[in-house]
Amino acid sequence: MWIKNRYFTRIEGRDWLFFGTDEETQHQVTLFHVASIPIQRHTKIDSKANIYEPSDEPYFELRVQRKMMAKWHGRQQLRYIFNRQQLRCPYCNGLIDLKSGWHFHHITQRIHGGKDTVDNLVMLHPSVPLNGFSFTKNAAVSS
Repeated sequence: MWIKNRYFTRIEGRDWLFFGTDEETQHQVTLFHVASIPIQRHTKIDSKANIYEPSDEPYFELRVQRKMMAKWHGRQQLRYIFNRQQLRCPYCNGLIDLKSGWHFHHITQRIHGGKDTVDNLVMLHPSVPLNGFSFTKNAAVSS
């Protein structure tokens, strides 16, 4: 029992928490509780979707958007694209906001060697027709 009393403590109903004392501040320090990290399930790719098929490009663009929104770094990239376009859709020049919504579009499609980088992505209104639609870098980035 002396081992438990010396090396372990009880905090918020959790027993047997390994702890120590910070020498500088004399505060009790415990290990990080790994179970507090929420589980994020991996989203399977649709078996019928083909990365080399132009008609499946919107599906993969939606996957990129969801992946960006799920992480802090991705939201920073989203903010960068948003500010680079000066809050406007390069197709219709209308304001993009939470109410109007948006989706991503690759400037150079992935089937033609385009990457999922911020330099190759633009934000468009959901009403923009994507069939046969393409950008040039100069038209997409008006700075």
